Amino acid sequence: MTNLIAALIFAILGAGSYRYLYLPYKRRTNALSRLSPLDFSKDPVYLCHGLIAPAKPSNQFTVAQGDLSAITLGYKILVDNYGGERARIKNCMTLGSDLDEVSNLLSISGPRWNSITDRYMTTLGCPLSFSDDRKAVIAHEPDGTREIFRNTYRSSGDPEICYGIVVGAAITRHGDRAQNVLICAGSNSLATYGSVIILDELRHSRSLQRIRHLTELKNQPRWAMIVRVQNLSPDNAEPRGQLPFERGQLEVRIERSFVTAEFCKAHRLTARQSSRGDDRPDSSEAARSPGPDTDPDPISHDTAN
Repeated sequence: MTNLIAALIFAILGAGSYRYLYLPYKRRTNALSRLSPLDFSKDPVYLCHGLIAPAKPSNQFTVAQGDLSAITLGYKILVDNYGGERARIKNCMTLGSDLDEVSNLLSISGPRWNSITDRYMTTLGCPLSFSDDRKAVIAHEPDGTREIFRNTYRSSGDPEICYGIVVGAAITRHGDRAQNVLICAGSNSLATYGSVIILDELRHSRSLQRIRHLTELKNQPRWAMIVRVQNLSPDNAEPRGQLPFERGQLEVRIERSFVTAEFCKAHRLTARQSSRGDDRPDSSEAARSPGPDTDPDPISHDTAN
């Protein structure tokens, strides 16, 4: 009888907080939750996105279409996995002044348009960077060499294969204040979108072991991965003018992963190279399918809210 009464009381008290009892457990068991540094506390989870500066005579900041698709999917992931009551969204300009108070952050867009991404990639000593022409991801090896993952293009100028990155880290800032950071960025906006798609695929997976490259990242305080995005849309002779951002027209996979130790070593080597002004590629670079010399990335822009 005592057990029955206790069960009834628990049911009454727990009915109003069902989503806090069951859903967090369900969310915690997917591959994204086990790999992501973002926690399940009551602190807000912020999505921070980049902005393209206005071109004269316009005075409006814009967001690349691929980034807009990435932002939409990224926000859905935060709501579904961490709860709508915790999810927030801000651009890099408005969040910058409050960044020290943010405990959980998903930063979307590359360092060119998102200053928050740029700040954390530098702070973390990330072993990945983007080429100056924005057509490649560069992996900085612990021995000082580099491996280049370069975009390839169709005759129309549309991307055929492009590369993005996902970076995760749990760090301490300003004394004992912890920050949990995820970064999704790409060599172009299509690659940025593909990087967020990887997060969504992790959210729907129950096992890290089933996904190539991920087992070694478990329990790493800092990790990174290179994401390969292939355009499967019909190859038209004429430029599309707008890239395909339908999931069914993209093939996304993890190309390579990096653990915490590679962050530290790569960061020290990069700092030494920068201090002596050596920003040129090493002669031992392993280049991946060089693309054309022009910058054929026709992307329509949408006004940011």
